[in-house]
Amino acid sequence: MNIDPVCGMEVDERESTVSQFYKGRAYFFCSEACFGVFSADPEKCLQLAAEREEAKIREEQGGYFSRLIKRLGEHAEKSPPPKCHYCKS
Repeated sequence: MNIDPVCGMEVDERESTVSQFYKGRAYFFCSEACFGVFSADPEKCLQLAAEREEAKIREEQGGYFSRLIKRLGEHAEKSPPPKCHYCKS
C-alpha cells in the first residue's frame, strides 16, 4: 500500500490508475483530482505529507498523559454504559 501524498489515503499501486514519478520515486493517487493538485505543486504536497506523517508519529508515541487518555477511551468503548446510582437503570 502507498499513501496518496495529497489526501493521505491508502492507495493500492496495482489498482491506482494515476501515478507519477517525481525525483526518482513513484507516487500513486486515489483520483485525478489529487493527481492534479500534486502536479501543480509537488514540493508543497510532499511537505504537507511529511507533516502529516510526523503528526501521526507524535500521536502514536505521545507522552504518558496521552497514552493514559487513549487507554481510558479504549476502555470506555468496551465497557457497558454506567448504571444510575439512584434508580439502578
